Amino acid sequence: MAGRYIGLFGSRAARRGAVARIGALGAIHLLQDDERLTLFADAVLPHCALGGGALLGRLFLRGQTQPCAMLDEGKQSACIASRGEFLTDTCWGSYIAVLPDPDGATWHVLRAPFGMLPCLWAEQDGLTWIGSDLPLLEQAGLRRPAIDWDALALHLVQPELRHSRTCLSGITDLSGGHRLTLALAGASTTGLWSPWPFARQEEVAPEEAPTRLRGAVNLAVAAMSATDTRSILLLSGGLDSSIAAASLARAGRSFDCLTFKSDGAGGDESHYARAVADHLGLRWHELRPNPDRIDPQYSAAAHLPRPNERLFYQEYDRIAVALARDVGAGAILHGGGGDNVFYGHPSVAPVAQCLLEGNGRFRTSAAALADLTGSSQWRVMAIALRRALRKSRPIDRDSLRLRFLAPRKDWPERLHAWEDPPEDILPGKASHAALLAATLKLAEAADPLREIPAVPVFLAQPLVEACLVMPTDQWFAPGQNRAIARRAFARDLPESVIARHSKGTPDAFVATIFEQRKAEIRTLLLDGLLASQRLLNRPLLAAVLDDPAPARGYDFARVLELVDAEAWARSRV
Repeated sequence: MAGRYIGLFGSRAARRGAVARIGALGAIHLLQDDERLTLFADAVLPHCALGGGALLGRLFLRGQTQPCAMLDEGKQSACIASRGEFLTDTCWGSYIAVLPDPDGATWHVLRAPFGMLPCLWAEQDGLTWIGSDLPLLEQAGLRRPAIDWDALALHLVQPELRHSRTCLSGITDLSGGHRLTLALAGASTTGLWSPWPFARQEEVAPEEAPTRLRGAVNLAVAAMSATDTRSILLLSGGLDSSIAAASLARAGRSFDCLTFKSDGAGGDESHYARAVADHLGLRWHELRPNPDRIDPQYSAAAHLPRPNERLFYQEYDRIAVALARDVGAGAILHGGGGDNVFYGHPSVAPVAQCLLEGNGRFRTSAAALADLTGSSQWRVMAIALRRALRKSRPIDRDSLRLRFLAPRKDWPERLHAWEDPPEDILPGKASHAALLAATLKLAEAADPLREIPAVPVFLAQPLVEACLVMPTDQWFAPGQNRAIARRAFARDLPESVIARHSKGTPDAFVATIFEQRKAEIRTLLLDGLLASQRLLNRPLLAAVLDDPAPARGYDFARVLELVDAEAWARSRV
């Protein structure tokens, strides 16, 4: 189980009752107690002193792959003087830093960029409450929050994005790379890390990019997997998980590979996974998920501030945790987010950037993208020209999940800060930053109550920063996306994996769940809480759920997203 913590900011009188309740829990220990702030953490959570405050979680110095147990006095002083910016500039990891302000009356709480140690906060009863998880906050006396239906509507429309506003009234996420300032006048947040400084840096030369990326990946994966115990790697056989396997093997980590074998051509990648395991000499397990074990009315996110968990993943996670127990593994590693970190989604934005930079690669990049997407080079060049002339980045209406939601004109929609670039950011970099925004759902949805933590090994601050300075047009090559990553690891993996164009999906497994549970899903959604709040298009849902034809298209996947939200909402009332 990951470590837990809770902090209370306010007068001693206002803190007294909550402090007594936390102390009575027994399993959590006092770390800090002064005139304004009390901080507790459990013994599982690593922590060290930090200039009169505390640092919780795992911290890495740049270039290191083992956690730093303690910062020296000079670095601690720099942290305090900079109000935490020293940490985001010179360190990285999964940490929460609790820092006294140099003025002596204010405190700061900093969450690491891409850090997987959560930080929820709320203001209630004259206190600012911070904590790793809702159950701990509620045990300390925070009143159980009601569902924020407007925020849930925003989540349904843009489920890929994470905003600081949660789906519970009064509960706010401290986003990675942000600082929460605690003062008697109230709490406020400031962003300390963003992709833009790295997007402005001079790009790596194309011929140097694979070597630079290989080094950054190997360092990140070695650090993210730094543990004294064995691990499980979810090895799909796709490029990202295969690169993770190669990096873990290079780091000398002890791990077993797990591949899920599903029915349907798109769900069976076992031959690719087996090729990687054989090539690297790894222990490999192939297990088949059972759709009969799925419970549409169960929410694995019941204790979380939004419906983060996917229905089909109930069975995937059960299998992974069971295997981890059997082999004595302490973490479940995966390559989630690699598509975004390695710019795996075709876009004309890098071609447009070549045009604006005048780097001589406009035609070759257009030809590569045309080959990858099956379009004509002239069409790619024309679209890239229009993209180069467009300064603003409007919301992509095609990305909004409006299907099956009630027809209305005012559905909430909002750009993430990384989708709204400053004027000087070139289009390829802006597009990459927007892709990175979608990875935050993996880093910031971490569950501190999980028995065995799930770790996305590519979501490491130094790797993201390294990818942002790669030449964006070099991510594509004729017939290939993530081309820099393919070149970087070509000598470590089978040619069949490096050259593959296809990508496996769990669609067949998800469709089976939909078909088997249609009647139950129909009742759950049409007579449920989302429908009672007028969030759903009930006639359209009924038409799809009553259709006797086999599941087709992507309607079934969207319906199950709504099931996730309905199950979560029922768990919170």
